[in-house]
Amino acid sequence: MPPLRSSVTAVVGSDGIRVKNGQRLEYAMMVTTTTKDWFLAMQPMLQAVGIGISKVDVVDFPTWISRLNVGKYESTMNGWGNFAIDPRGDLADQFWSTTTAVRGDSTGYKNEQVDQLFAQAAKATSHDEEKRLYDQIQMLVEGDCVYAYLFRPKQLGASVNNLVLPNAQIQAEIYDGLPNWTIKG
Repeated sequence: MPPLRSSVTAVVGSDGIRVKNGQRLEYAMMVTTTTKDWFLAMQPMLQAVGIGISKVDVVDFPTWISRLNVGKYESTMNGWGNFAIDPRGDLADQFWSTTTAVRGDSTGYKNEQVDQLFAQAAKATSHDEEKRLYDQIQMLVEGDCVYAYLFRPKQLGASVNNLVLPNAQIQAEIYDGLPNWTIKG
């Protein structure tokens, strides 16, 4: 059964910010000195789709970490990279409630079906079975919209002259091609 939806739709106010039931779609944004530039680049795009920012709080990284508790901030911008480590562990760290309860979680996300799929994946006896379970996890988490992924920067690294890397468009592809790295000479 689909979720019940409100019959009241959001409208765009005279200032371009969406409003629903008298509530403006705006929130405070907490950023670090590093992610401030990312936010400044994203802000016009957020405004273009009717999302307002009521306040920007620029903090140093240790302060940002200390505030990453459920309910202690409205929104934040963060980078999430996993280019060389096992993505299964990265998914579990972000979305398996038994894992996030131990290390601390800034979202409060809990989905029983996702938790069950993680438990099944941990006991999988084949790569294909494990992949199928992790694909299901990713689809559920995407549907729950735990995070809003706004962009993925293209980053390329430099290497010494004797390291030969496969052709790549983005940094992740470099690490995906790790088995094909060679040393020249």
